[in-house]
Amino acid sequence: MEEKKGAILKDVHQKWIEGGNYELCIEDVRDEIWDMVRPSDPLKITLADLLACKQGGTVAGMLIDVRGFWAHDNREYLLQEEEEAEEE
Repeated sequence: MEEKKGAILKDVHQKWIEGGNYELCIEDVRDEIWDMVRPSDPLKITLADLLACKQGGTVAGMLIDVRGFWAHDNREYLLQEEEEAEEE
């Protein structure tokens, strides 16, 4: 089960490292995704789970695109940057 949960992240992880980013702990990312979605079956995430959690777009972006993962990983920095721009 644990291996299956992290399998889809491998390609994004590889691109992340190739892009010069810091090393990720796949298990931590996997656990964060499971916490975001809270699937009804702890062994898999379904489309219904993604729709119900209201964060399906974020999760999908993290899993299929390294830029989506980067945006999620840097969300606090991006939010701060956005707030500073609004103040100017």
